[in-house]
Amino acid sequence: MYGRSKNESNLFLNSHPSQKIISKQIKVHLKYFEKMAEIDNLEKVQKMVLKAINLYDEIGTKSFEQFDTSPKFHDGALYVYVIRADDARMMVHVDKSLIGKNVHDLIDVDGINLGELFIKGATESGAWVSYKFKHPVNQEILPKKAWVIKHDGFVFGSGTYLQEN
Repeated sequence: MYGRSKNESNLFLNSHPSQKIISKQIKVHLKYFEKMAEIDNLEKVQKMVLKAINLYDEIGTKSFEQFDTSPKFHDGALYVYVIRADDARMMVHVDKSLIGKNVHDLIDVDGINLGELFIKGATESGAWVSYKFKHPVNQEILPKKAWVIKHDGFVFGSGTYLQEN
């Protein structure tokens, strides 16, 4: 450190104009990697829903138990849920207190009726819907994007929590 104390070197680095440029570049790269992780999760969500529908097509409602217990249908905060479309009853969900409940009774913090969002938003080819929901791990209310598909009288869905900006 030839002639400078450690504190003087830190002051120099922190106040140097290039330090601000580097800091901005790091933030841009972090945003890029966060976005790439988000895109990766969106693809995982779609695949998980399709996998759930394929299993349902093979063994019917017996598949619901596997959606609850198999690691194929749980990946961190990603999980499958199933709603019966005719009466909006939650059939499968990671939060067991929601099973059997009418999803029209679920309103997010922005006033969005989740039952209406899922049932009207879902299509046979799949659709993305956005809302806020409690994260199953950290219990925070966070923005979430879900892929929902209407299939055989049910709405199959899964979603990913998004980074708040």
